[in-house]
Amino acid sequence: MSQQKSCFALDAERFGNLIDTLKGLGYVVYGPVERDGAIVCDVIDSVEQIPKGLSDVQMPGSYRLVKKDDKRYFGYVVGPQSPKYVLRPSQHLLFKVRKDGKVILPQPDAKKIAIVGLRPCDLKGNRDT
Repeated sequence: MSQQKSCFALDAERFGNLIDTLKGLGYVVYGPVERDGAIVCDVIDSVEQIPKGLSDVQMPGSYRLVKKDDKRYFGYVVGPQSPKYVLRPSQHLLFKVRKDGKVILPQPDAKKIAIVGLRPCDLKGNRDT
C-alpha cells in the first residue's frame, strides 16, 4: 500500500502567520537562525529571524555563508548543527535521590515543540524505531 503525500506552499506572510499561530497554541517554535557565520537551530519568535537570501559553501574542513540576490528562505543545506539537540537532548534527568533515600521522579516536560525548516533527512534520522 502506498502512502499519500501532500505538499503545501506558503508565501512569506502566511509563513509568518504559521509561526504566530504555533506560538499562540503554546508551542515553543524552533527554526534556522544565522549565528556566528553559520545556520543553527534555535528558538524563534518571528519569521524575520529566519535567514533569507543566504546559501552556504561546504568543503572538507570548511563552512561559510554567502549572500545571494534572491530572498528565498531555506536556500542552504544542513548547517553544522542539527536539530537533534531539540528532539533528543544529550542529558535527561531520570530521577533524584535525597539523603534520606527517597527517590524523586521528575515531572515530565510538558512543553510543546514545533520545528520549522526541518529537512526529510532530519526527520528520518530522528524517527523513533
